[in-house]
Amino acid sequence: MKKLSWLTGCLLLGCACFASPVHAVCSDQGILRIGGQIPDVVFTSGVPSKVRIVPWWASFDGAGWSCGVMARSTTLGVSVQDTYGCPGAPPVCPIHPPGEWAAVKSSYPTDPKQVTRSGGGIPLIFDGETARGTHGTVEIGIVDNDVGILDGNHVGIIATVNVYIEAVKPPATWFTATSTAANIAGDYLSLNHPYLNERPDALLFVSHVRNPVSLAVAQEWNHPIGVQYDTARAKWTIRNRDGAAMRPGLGFNVRIDPTATRACAPIHSPLHEFAVVDDPVSNGNVWATLIVIPIGHAPPHPLAVRYVSPHWPPTEH
Repeated sequence: MKKLSWLTGCLLLGCACFASPVHAVCSDQGILRIGGQIPDVVFTSGVPSKVRIVPWWASFDGAGWSCGVMARSTTLGVSVQDTYGCPGAPPVCPIHPPGEWAAVKSSYPTDPKQVTRSGGGIPLIFDGETARGTHGTVEIGIVDNDVGILDGNHVGIIATVNVYIEAVKPPATWFTATSTAANIAGDYLSLNHPYLNERPDALLFVSHVRNPVSLAVAQEWNHPIGVQYDTARAKWTIRNRDGAAMRPGLGFNVRIDPTATRACAPIHSPLHEFAVVDDPVSNGNVWATLIVIPIGHAPPHPLAVRYVSPHWPPTEH
């Protein structure tokens, strides 16, 4: 694939995984994938605890076969417990420390061509000893038969969940920012958040909200927006990409997502307008759902995504 683009900045991409083509030799027919995005998990530093994340699973008929789901933690102090194939009577499910895969779902799709909720969920266990401010993930994947490597040692990632270790009241990773005279200047609104301040590598999405709960009167705002890091103030901003002055009284939804992907492409030709997204969750996955936001002061063109096997190139028109 020829990678040409006239994007002047970068794109931030979030993926919600659905079914993708697989190769397998298992005896249970069906393809199993995560349906939608799993909410962030927050533990309180100093407080040992156990939670369960409960995904939605999308089940499909197809030429492939599902061979089960695994999960592992990359977060210090957070372990994952098996829920499938546990030995003993009554069963005793092993607990796996960060870096080890746990078996969390069988290979049996519930109802083909339907989306169902996982019954018992995936147990996450926090030992309470990790300091506040620590961030990591839980990775969820399908075993190697589903990704066409039949040696028992490979897992294909189909979802990644953010995990935060924080104080009793953690900062929100989903919130609404309202423009005021104090936080706007020129064409931008400045964001003030502990996960964003002094973090030029932060990953975030924004969208205009016509009638946020905090505002009494709905506000139209028909301007293309993006995000940009202000190095002078060490803060992220929401910018009007057409240069229009930001006005008070506007609402914007903001999502901070460290598991997102940043894709950048230089200018090559005005006749070729796409960059290539190379991400294990969306590669080869025509059913994936992508959310994109421009980063930097790129031209104010409408943005869209399209699938060109095996990748998703975002395009500007």
